[in-house]
Amino acid sequence: MRSKDSAKVCICNVVSMPLRVRHIVKIFGRSRSPCGKYFPLARMWTTKPIGYTEIMRFDLNGFRHEVTQFMQGKLATVPWPTTDSASEQYAQFTAPLESFIASGKRTRALFLAAGWQTAAPQRLQGSASLPIKAGSAVEFFQAAALVHDDIIDNASSRRGFDSVHVNFAKRHQAQNLGGSSAHYGLSSAILLGDFLVSISSHIFEKAEAISLEAHAQARSLFHSMTAEVAFGQFLDNRAQYTPLDADPTALVRNAFAVLLHKSARYSVEVPLLIGATLAGCDDDHRQVLSTVGCPLGEAFQLRDDVLGVFGDPRVTGKPSGGDLIEGKRTVLIGLALQRATPAQIQLLQSVLGTQMDATQIDTVREIISDSGAYAEHDRLIQEREELAYQELERKNLDSPLLFALLEELANRTA
Repeated sequence: MRSKDSAKVCICNVVSMPLRVRHIVKIFGRSRSPCGKYFPLARMWTTKPIGYTEIMRFDLNGFRHEVTQFMQGKLATVPWPTTDSASEQYAQFTAPLESFIASGKRTRALFLAAGWQTAAPQRLQGSASLPIKAGSAVEFFQAAALVHDDIIDNASSRRGFDSVHVNFAKRHQAQNLGGSSAHYGLSSAILLGDFLVSISSHIFEKAEAISLEAHAQARSLFHSMTAEVAFGQFLDNRAQYTPLDADPTALVRNAFAVLLHKSARYSVEVPLLIGATLAGCDDDHRQVLSTVGCPLGEAFQLRDDVLGVFGDPRVTGKPSGGDLIEGKRTVLIGLALQRATPAQIQLLQSVLGTQMDATQIDTVREIISDSGAYAEHDRLIQEREELAYQELERKNLDSPLLFALLEELANRTA
């Protein structure tokens, strides 16, 4: 008789399986990575998806590289007339972005390109015709959102590098400038984030589009997205001031609102809609993409919240247990507060949002796992990914890029 542990499959082993094998594999239980952290299981296709034969032919990294090159080129030149002295200061202003821009996964640009691919004429669906400018615009906005997010969260690192405000503070010290290095870092990072928002909008004005009407519709979606993220960021900021002894059911409900407006829609659903709209799609097509993008975006952020607690910092580029130290009121934490024992709840309330040591972080992880919160959270992810796949198959959407993206996201560990 098999032990329970024998039913667990390491996600790294799953990822290494040939794609055709993974289509028929069904895995039960939860998986462990080699470092002992729990991750949601990858979603397994039980049938060949539409566009299956093209999945491995689409070069995700090639598109990422093109977007990154475009972004780096835009930052390399001062975008307005200036003096030599100011040009030198411009280089100082954008210097903290060098590693930041080079290391992005370009998820939002890829979903925008996937949306384009679902709606564009056949001649414009190939990798050579994808909307690089539009993709770069959403990535510049993503960079702005992260710069400001790290300030709000007082996060010291991002993607394995110093966060932008910390980078500015260290430059202040290295250049022997007067005053507070911390304040200089924060104020400079706020300005750089504002600059990135402006640059993203400027680039989107010149984004690829099938027609002027399509561009106008997509532009409206783009600006609505940037406003919604600011609101979502406010919801997240406000949630951090909600007492942990509040009703955990309300905490979960509020966490889903944060998840939707701060991340889920702008990470997946809206980029899909923008890309398809640039390609000239109609309202019915946008509705179809929303039925795929909304649950997938929620799954994307729910998975990200798991990585914020259980992720390996060598892979995620973020501090171990960072979301616990920041006291993030995520769905995962809300579920743990719903299911933990009174003693465990008291412990969670006393340590979340403090400078926890490694032992305390491991204790909180065990509570999340043993209480059943982890399993329920994983079910929520699987439920949403399954819904997205079902809608894709039912609506017969033709986008090799979209299927390649879904495969990648379901198996990500960072």
